[in-house]
Amino acid sequence: MALLLVYTDKGAEISETEFNEWYDEEHIPRLLLFPGCTRASRYQAIDSKPPPWTALYHLDSPEIPESREWYQLNEQASDNEKTILGSIPIITRSIYTMFHGSHAKDIPHHSAGKVACIVHLQIKSRDFDVLLDSSREQADLEAKFKLWHRNFITRGVSTTPGWVRSTMYTRYSGSDMRTTPELKIAMDCQLLVIHEWDENGDAMEISKLEANVAAQVQIWEKENLCDVTRETRIFSLHKEW
Repeated sequence: MALLLVYTDKGAEISETEFNEWYDEEHIPRLLLFPGCTRASRYQAIDSKPPPWTALYHLDSPEIPESREWYQLNEQASDNEKTILGSIPIITRSIYTMFHGSHAKDIPHHSAGKVACIVHLQIKSRDFDVLLDSSREQADLEAKFKLWHRNFITRGVSTTPGWVRSTMYTRYSGSDMRTTPELKIAMDCQLLVIHEWDENGDAMEISKLEANVAAQVQIWEKENLCDVTRETRIFSLHKEW
């Protein structure tokens, strides 16, 4: 299973209504007709950080958004879509493959959470000798972090009220069509974690939870002589398909 994550900002030239009508009624429904693109959801930021919108596309394979047929969709786009895509100031995407997922037993497997915390992660060793021969050692360090995160962080998050699921992904590829330096740092991270809650999810409580998780990650950094880049966003569900 794979995930395509897209961040966007409508900019000043397009109204919120026009942007959402295009995204909800034209853009996503057209992509969902593509074989292997199984479901999608759109989220709006509730953390006051830019960009304000993200879309998640669930795919059968990470190769789908990189295929020639997928890119040909741009050539077949309507004039309205071409105009909007040409005017929005931020549009950037990354493709991920799923590493591990946990979900509440009483929640439909494919139901999107009403609140999502999206965490971009990058692990780098502080050991100079490791950096000289980084490929295997970096992979080992990431594998160690993934196991710790699954067994400690995800297990802890899963006890919070309204928790729906937590999913960890590894980055497959990305494309920064129009981005910012801060957003590029997040999109270049090799790991992605998405925690989801139902309608009981509260942005303030999730922020407090994130502060606690950040403290636990800092302890892990010191114990493993590494640095963990951690970019966190909190979103509310706009619509799912």
